[in-house]
Amino acid sequence: MILEEVFPRKGSEGLVVSIGIPSVKTGKWSFPSAKLYRRGDLQFADVTIQESEREQLSRTLAEKIVTVYQPYLIQRLVKKRYFYFTEAEQKEIDMIAESYQKRRSWQELLEQRLNEFLKKNNVIHLDGFVRFRMEEYLRELEHTVDKAAEDYLIDREYREFIGMLTCLTEIQPCLIEQVHVKLTESGDYGIFDGEYRLVVSEEVAVSFDSLSREDLLLSRLITLSPHEIIVHRKQEITNKELLNTMINVFGKKVRFCEECSFCH
Repeated sequence: MILEEVFPRKGSEGLVVSIGIPSVKTGKWSFPSAKLYRRGDLQFADVTIQESEREQLSRTLAEKIVTVYQPYLIQRLVKKRYFYFTEAEQKEIDMIAESYQKRRSWQELLEQRLNEFLKKNNVIHLDGFVRFRMEEYLRELEHTVDKAAEDYLIDREYREFIGMLTCLTEIQPCLIEQVHVKLTESGDYGIFDGEYRLVVSEEVAVSFDSLSREDLLLSRLITLSPHEIIVHRKQEITNKELLNTMINVFGKKVRFCEECSFCH
């Protein structure tokens, strides 16, 4: 949306609002019909509107802050708070933070505050407005960036973990052609061979207390390194992360069954 479309010019009469435009590279501020000029290091756009168009101007500026300025604010926060990350890592955090922030738009509150401000002022610098009149908005952006960085690190550690397990499966010799995995009545994950007999695997120097049931299952599957893993009654396995990990590590070797006699 550009201001020329919102406020078509019919003449020079009306209220002149001077808008200080932040210099950003995340999008364009479109003021094709405005008078553009610089005041020191700042660029301004003079927009002529009627009194009845003040709310529409506030709405347009709020939209521009969210769509054009917000990505820049997030980038700036990431560079400031996580300067020790590589540029590629910072970009990933940027994208995660942007996706989170889209879930909650501040546009309505921005519009309300802008409208209140423009009722008393004909000059507004958008960067200063956001800094000093929308402090809660900036605080949420900070929390969003921190959450994005935390989730990025968790995801990176998970990917490294998956990569390590995948390497283990590639070097481990196949000890059994096919296994069946099913949640037993005791709540453990049972591993059965192609004849549906319980597989007893030797765990060297590893006790049941030192591993979770999920870790123990993955450890046994990697040790056995089967060519086919059939998971029965998937809906009973509430740990969906376990299922995702199995798929990520073993790939096409994993398939799911819901209908056979062993499922019931």
